[in-house]
Amino acid sequence: MSFQGLRLASIIWRKELVETLRDRKTIVMMVVLPLLLYPLIFLGLGQATAMQANALRTTDILVGATRAVPVALREVIDARKYTRLVVVDDAASLRAGVRDGSLRAGVVGAVDTPAEVLDAGGSLELRVVFDGGSDLSRQADQRLRASIKTFADELLDARLQRMGRPPAYVKPVEVKSDNVAPPERRGGYFLGQILPMLISILMIGATFYPAIDLTAGEKERGTLQTLLTAPITPLVIVGGKYLAVVTLALITGLMNLVSMAFVGLALPLPDELANEVSLSFGADVFFLVLLALVMLGMMFGAVMMAIAVTAKSFKEAQNYLTPLYLVCIFPLLISSLPGVQLTEVSATLPIVNLALAIKSLLVDGAASPLLSVVFISTACWIALALALAARVFKNEAVLLGDAGISALFARRGGRFATRPPVPTIGEMVVLMGVTLLAMFYGTLLLQGAPLLAIIHTTQWGFILLPALLLVWALKLDFRQTFKLRRPPWWAVLAAVLAGSGSWVAAQLIVQLLFDADVLPVPNPAMEEFSRQLGELAADPDTAVMLFLGVAVAPAICEEALFRGLAQGALRRRVSARSAIVIQAALFGVYHLNVYQALPAFAVGLLMGWLAERSGSLLPGVILHALHNGLALATQFYVFGPDEGLTSAEAFPIGLALLMGPVSAMVLLSMKGKPSSDSDSVGS
Repeated sequence: MSFQGLRLASIIWRKELVETLRDRKTIVMMVVLPLLLYPLIFLGLGQATAMQANALRTTDILVGATRAVPVALREVIDARKYTRLVVVDDAASLRAGVRDGSLRAGVVGAVDTPAEVLDAGGSLELRVVFDGGSDLSRQADQRLRASIKTFADELLDARLQRMGRPPAYVKPVEVKSDNVAPPERRGGYFLGQILPMLISILMIGATFYPAIDLTAGEKERGTLQTLLTAPITPLVIVGGKYLAVVTLALITGLMNLVSMAFVGLALPLPDELANEVSLSFGADVFFLVLLALVMLGMMFGAVMMAIAVTAKSFKEAQNYLTPLYLVCIFPLLISSLPGVQLTEVSATLPIVNLALAIKSLLVDGAASPLLSVVFISTACWIALALALAARVFKNEAVLLGDAGISALFARRGGRFATRPPVPTIGEMVVLMGVTLLAMFYGTLLLQGAPLLAIIHTTQWGFILLPALLLVWALKLDFRQTFKLRRPPWWAVLAAVLAGSGSWVAAQLIVQLLFDADVLPVPNPAMEEFSRQLGELAADPDTAVMLFLGVAVAPAICEEALFRGLAQGALRRRVSARSAIVIQAALFGVYHLNVYQALPAFAVGLLMGWLAERSGSLLPGVILHALHNGLALATQFYVFGPDEGLTSAEAFPIGLALLMGPVSAMVLLSMKGKPSSDSDSVGS
């Protein structure tokens, strides 16, 4: 979208936002309800629960006992406060009384002579009868059990006194708990049981009605058709409306967090819990939870708008979205179950991952390494949802007619005959999302497989294959999409110069980040991965396949996806500089490794610049292969896995190699982009 398109979208965003906020019900749902909800839950509901529990404890309850119950136990029961005892002839009469409610609970003895059994040192069986469907009966059950325990303890003490034994004789081991969790973690565990599901449901609800009102509601009022007559594209319209929906969801999420933080600071706790439980959390947790809620709103805003716009009226849109709303609540219920935690699998599941991320943030803070996986995978789901919304809003039969929800699954007729020879940005976004999700799930499925198989399958199967299938399915021009042109000689020279030293710059960047304590210490999984690479590199039978998988395969597959398809799609809508920066950022993110993200971004900028100036993919392939291959070779054959270029002996070599990328950048700055009629590879 151009700058003019963004300006027009911002105008629509402001217009929709102002109109929505004029509705008093919207203000109540977004601001007033969250500010009142948590105080009511934690203060009002807590006090109401305490009052009701106290009312049950102080209610007079009639209980029964058969004559087979020891007299001493009956006296203990009858002496209990707010409890009155009646003696019943037999067990059948007592059970009948509990069923009809004349008795709340009762005790039934198993033998007719309980005193003789106890005097002989035997064990007496007693059965408590109660009605599990009555709160008063459950309260009576608790009182009877407490009385029986008191009676049993007194009886046991008397027996021990007769034997001359101390009470510890029957308790050789006493177990006590020592909870080492700090107060913040204990409070976070308590909050994490209910709040993620609650605020996630509120966030989904915050996108529900705005998405309907700004699409189907406007169609019903006839204002959407009027808006479409303006000299702006449908994508600008959907962009402005989408930003309005996300902004409303953001306000709701922010109000929920502010209210929750206020309750955590102001909630009075009992004296025995005040020093053990803390319901407050830090600013980092606050902003990360807010980010999770914003992403939740972004995903549902796009999906709900795409579905709601297919409806002809507000009521029909409600019928479409209500089942979706209910379906979305199901994974939230799963995330609230005990024992369900954030794992490598759940971190990539939509909805579930964000709810579990909020739960993890409240309990463990921002320390979980899986949070980055949650946010990256959610970004992919958001991209797919936005692509769906953009597809629907481009369909005139939906916007102006009554195509209905079937338009979500219909092919856009008449567009492929005049479509451009390279993918659109929407198609590129869908491909990127599918590729990253395939890498996530595919890597998990391949766990336990040989490392070489994982490396090659990821490159050829999860990165290159989806790109080839997209180009084939859309009948695009392979040569233009993947820049299959013969490169000029200076571009090949620049690639060789840059590739000979770019790996040095990447290692120095990582080393500087380590020295500045920006990067964490490598975890055991990374150390094990490096060890396996070393074993494969040391074995002549596997070394060739390792270099093919680490140097050649990424050079072909990743260059085709990022510098070919992605950069070409971006280049149709944004400037060359913006396209280079965006594809380099995507390239860094797709490495899924904090140690490689920044170096990959830097090298991606250089390879993107090379592809833009040369008009060919081949120089980037050469640079990429040299970069990865030389880094691998020096790590395992020259310096060793535990040594680097920062030592006194290796530093002059590294400094000399850095001249290669510098020379390449000078060469690129001197050469212009080739003409569009450059020779194609193989022509």
